Amino acid sequence: MGLLMIAVVLILVFTVFKGDGGVETEVSGSGSTVTSEDTAEDNAEDTSKDTTQDLVGYEGMLVPLSLDYPRGWKLDEDPDGYIEIWPKDKKEEVLLFIYHEDLTEYEYSLEEWVNQATADLDEMGRDFKMSSTEIDGCPASRLTYVEDQTDTPDYRVMQIFTMKDGIAYTVKFICEESVYERYQKDATEVIASIEFF
Repeated sequence: MGLLMIAVVLILVFTVFKGDGGVETEVSGSGSTVTSEDTAEDNAEDTSKDTTQDLVGYEGMLVPLSLDYPRGWKLDEDPDGYIEIWPKDKKEEVLLFIYHEDLTEYEYSLEEWVNQATADLDEMGRDFKMSSTEIDGCPASRLTYVEDQTDTPDYRVMQIFTMKDGIAYTVKFICEESVYERYQKDATEVIASIEFF
């Protein structure tokens, strides 16, 4: 139930952000550490193209991208414009969530969008790391942090923001801390396989 709540919160954040024209352009707050160089952990999460085996292809109908995901995982495409991918029978432990939204009429830049996300994390008191990466050749920003839960296990989160032709994309890998290392490689391969239409 914890992962589903986090996914719902993400959708609500996008809805609020869509209507918010006052976006700050600087990242601030004691909870944030901003760096453009990847750490050793971030290098393990590199989203550059990689060859993968035993994957199932997905061509987006409602979400304008293609990707490959492991044969033992399940993919669900929602009409509201997002994809959820998870290992079968493990959705409570791990979820890869990909969301897109057309922001062309709002003229938000990637920097403004990321600044809003980091401001939200600062407001929640989350300690996070930020680094630069790319998806399908598009510049992207990656945030990594831990979602502390009171009644459920803690989740480690890797969240990547990018834009192409005014379409904003968020890729969010959410995984229980205790099994993060087990699923990190598969999630990284899925992200590396993304190609935008």
